[in-house]
Parts: sequence; C-alpha cells; structure tokens
Amino acid sequence: MLVLIGGWWVAAIAVVGWHARIPWFVSLPLLAILGALHGSLQHEAIHGHPTASARVNALLVGVPATLWCPYPEYRTSHLAHHASELTVPGLDPESFYVDAVAWERAGALRRSALRANRTLLGRLALGPVMVIAAALGRAAGSWRSPAARLVWAGHLVAASVLAWLVVGVAGLPWWEWLVGGVYAGTSLTLLRSFVEHRAPQGDTTACAVVHSRWLAMLFLHNNLHHTHHAVPGAPWYELPRLHVALGSDDQARAGAGLYASYGEVARRYLVQPFDRPVHPGVTVDVR
Repeated sequence: MLVLIGGWWVAAIAVVGWHARIPWFVSLPLLAILGALHGSLQHEAIHGHPTASARVNALLVGVPATLWCPYPEYRTSHLAHHASELTVPGLDPESFYVDAVAWERAGALRRSALRANRTLLGRLALGPVMVIAAALGRAAGSWRSPAARLVWAGHLVAASVLAWLVVGVAGLPWWEWLVGGVYAGTSLTLLRSFVEHRAPQGDTTACAVVHSRWLAMLFLHNNLHHTHHAVPGAPWYELPRLHVALGSDDQARAGAGLYASYGEVARRYLVQPFDRPVHPGVTVDVR
C-alpha cells in the first residue's frame, strides 16, 4: 500500500511537472486516472490501511487532489455508509436513491436528472455535478457546526495551496486539472459505484463485478463490492482471495447483481435505467 501511495505521488508530480511536453489529449486521461486512483487510496486509508493510525493515513492521502471533498468529511460519511441501512435515502449517505417526499418536491428538471442518473451514460456525464452539488449542500447545512467549519476551512487552505503549486508554480492549465483530474476523475469513480448497491433484491444490496483486470487495479478491487462489505477491514489485495472463500459470486448473483465486467454493465445500462430513482421501500409514481 505504501508503494502504491508513493507511486501515485511520483506519477502525479511527473504528469504535472512535465505537462508542457504532454499533449492535452494524453494528459486529460492521465489526470483522470490519477484522480480516480487517489479516491481509491483514500478509501483504503479510511478502512485502516496502510497504518492503524487515522492521522498518519490522512497525512499520506489527505491532499485534496480532486478539490471538492475534504478527506475528513469523506471518512465520516463513508464510515456512516457502512454502518447504515444500505441504499435507504436519509440513512445511507452514499445512496443515489431519493424518498417519496424528495421526489414529489422535485421539479421536472430535477426529476429528469434523477432518471438520467440511473443510466450509466447519465451517471458518467451528470454524476460529478450531482455529487459535488450534494457535498456542497451538506457543507452549507452543517456550517453552524464549529467542527464542520474547521474541516472546510482547513480544506480550503489546503486546496488553495495545492492550486497555487499546480497551476501557479508548475503551470498546469487550470482547465486540464478541472476537466481531467476533477471531473473525469470523479466520473471514473462513479463508474465503479454505479452498480455497487441496489435496493433490496435478496439477502445483499452489494454487487460484484468480476474479470475487470485494469479497472480492478484502478479501483483496488472494490469492484468485488459484496466482499468488501462482508469484510470491510480487509486490505484491497486480500479481496480476490476472500471473494472466492466467501462464495461472493453466488451471494451477489442472488442479491444486488453479478456482472462479468464493466463492459457488461455498459451494455445493459448505458442508456437503460439500472433502477428507479425512488427507493422501492416507498410507493410513488415515477413516470
């Protein structure tokens, strides 16, 4: 894990430092990969890797590479996700479902966005805007909390210093960072999470996507999501072995879903809805 974190820093410094020698159509996907991998590294740190110290892990991966989410907030919300009743809006902070009240209050544009967000194309294109807006909304809602203000103040300082180093000193065009590292990096992460959870279809709400070698490495085997939720403290490199040992294929197939690859996910859900936007625990007309 320390080697991966060190490799990320070396690669990030290289791409930023040599950006003038790299065509933009190469730097954009490189920045997107670095942005998504950084999110995967933060996810591992939240679950106690590479060290048992939350402070040390935060120092290793807490840099705001994608700008919009403070690491302490991500850590708090993700641990709450694991402790919650998965997929239930209002309880699970990572749920993409809405409840009946939110649906009834939504206007036509909001409803269209929610429907589009249930397709893979919509999630990749609109998802970053929606998750960033949701994060900023939560920040505004918690602004009266001194602890929340401290987190966001620290985040704004760190992001400002990073922006000065990357754009002001190294000279990386700001639009390349925003389009590649922030937007496309977030979009890649949302590819991973698109089918991760589905409202109760059986004994589990977590899926598994197998046989995705390169994306599995980018996501640090979080594609084996049922196994991750079964053993959340397991390090990423143990997940393939545990996946077989726990019989996660069968459990995922009987519940949230088993997919051969992200190619299969794209074939099935690129423009077709993965599920309704309203949680099936409520009854409401979503036409």
